[in-house]
Amino acid sequence: MNYKSPPEPVRMPHRVLPRIDLIPTTVPRRIVAGIEWTSPRVGLMARDPAAVIEKPRRARPEVDPFTIHELERIIGPVTKASTGKA
Repeated sequence: MNYKSPPEPVRMPHRVLPRIDLIPTTVPRRIVAGIEWTSPRVGLMARDPAAVIEKPRRARPEVDPFTIHELERIIGPVTKASTGKA
């Protein structure tokens, strides 16, 4: 079977019966999980090679608070409108 021909119902009936848009994501995951992933030349890795690398620390964003004058200029009109004072 290659990419040009559709799956044959005789060989793979579980992959041909439903339409592709009706197949839930768990079906391909289950198929891939059931495959024995060993290679005669490579084998499985005993440990994760990236485990020794430290994760970069995320810098926290600096907060730039408003001054009292900026705050009064921003919410002053809203306060005046809500209280009815001119």
